[in-house]
Amino acid sequence: MQDSLLNQTKVYCCPSKVLIMGGYAILSEQCVGLSVGLNEKFYAFITTQDVQNQQQSNQKIIIKFISKQIESEWIYEIDLISKQVSQSETQAKNPFLEAVTKVVIEEGVEDLSKLTKNINVNIFHDNRFYSSASKKNEQKSNYFSIFDKDNLHKTGLGSSACVLVATLGSLLQYFQDYADEKLHYLSQKANFIAQKKIGSGFDIATSVFGSQVYKRFPPDIFSSNNQQQYKWNTLNRFNIPKQLKIMMIDLQIGSDTRLLAGEVKKYLDNNPEQAQIFYEQCNQKASKLQEIFSGIQSIENLKEKRESIIELNKQYRDVFKTIGIKAKVETEPDILSDILDQIIIEIPSVYYGVCPGAGGYDALCLLTDNSLTVEQLQAKVDSLKILNSSIKEMVVQEMEISQQGFHLLDEISTSQFLKNIF
Repeated sequence: MQDSLLNQTKVYCCPSKVLIMGGYAILSEQCVGLSVGLNEKFYAFITTQDVQNQQQSNQKIIIKFISKQIESEWIYEIDLISKQVSQSETQAKNPFLEAVTKVVIEEGVEDLSKLTKNINVNIFHDNRFYSSASKKNEQKSNYFSIFDKDNLHKTGLGSSACVLVATLGSLLQYFQDYADEKLHYLSQKANFIAQKKIGSGFDIATSVFGSQVYKRFPPDIFSSNNQQQYKWNTLNRFNIPKQLKIMMIDLQIGSDTRLLAGEVKKYLDNNPEQAQIFYEQCNQKASKLQEIFSGIQSIENLKEKRESIIELNKQYRDVFKTIGIKAKVETEPDILSDILDQIIIEIPSVYYGVCPGAGGYDALCLLTDNSLTVEQLQAKVDSLKILNSSIKEMVVQEMEISQQGFHLLDEISTSQFLKNIF
């Protein structure tokens, strides 16, 4: 890659997430969830091309999103006069990127005269967002794998949220109209447009701001065009003690998160008294876990607190599993309950384990002390006796915790990133 291009390229990134407590409770504004930013990231950088004469005379530009890792492109034509976004009928559809384009043009850029060139938004992601079973056999890079777009199995790290935040953030930076709060608001709005409903929003908030005690925004936030409303919330940091780390177990299956969330939400809406009990129980568990974590200053403190953490973990899992049973969906499937129980009971280095986020079969999340290795946990997982299960393979991965949200890569990281993709 030419040094001049290397010096000019600005690569932005955002972290993935794991919700270790508060699944479904954070659908309510009165509840909090504990969301941890992870160092698996989505990346985006912008290149430009001169507009063609016909485009210039019609005052139109092109925004093209390019993902080499899933060998796809999405092309949108922008009419700078009417602010209309259009796409050829023969083009593959991507509701998230279409929504990104719309909110950027309609609300993200104050002065459309800045848009004088066609824009390419180049998207990359770390490999763990998708199961290894989704990788193509032929690979062009040792770092960024190529995935089969027709056979993508997500691992539950929040790829949809990350692609929204990474692309929107890079565009706002390019247009010099960036602020963290603005990125958060527009990303949540783009997600609302893409999915035609308001979700919990914790994954987007974590990708923008990093690890936090998350509280949902007011559902009517998008009913006004007053962008001052995007400053609706106070960021409360959440820190896992440095004596703990996160291990994920990829189950190589995946769940329909939208179905799970839809059924649980329907149950909570139709049963307000049960919903209130659920919310109060989840809030109590979240407050207690924060209290315990804040008192851990050493490995000795951690070991002293293990029994308390495990008991709290059991209480939260019971609440989380029960709400699924009542809603007739598997938030913590029985087979995963058995696996978590065996791991927590038999490995002293494990302190906490859940089906994170919305639950289901995406993955398991464990908090362990720093002495436990991937190899040791993988050996234990491989030895588990699992009866009558569709789970054929479980892959252990250690995840680095990230306190940073959306940010610009430094020069050294940018140089390494660009060498890995070209």
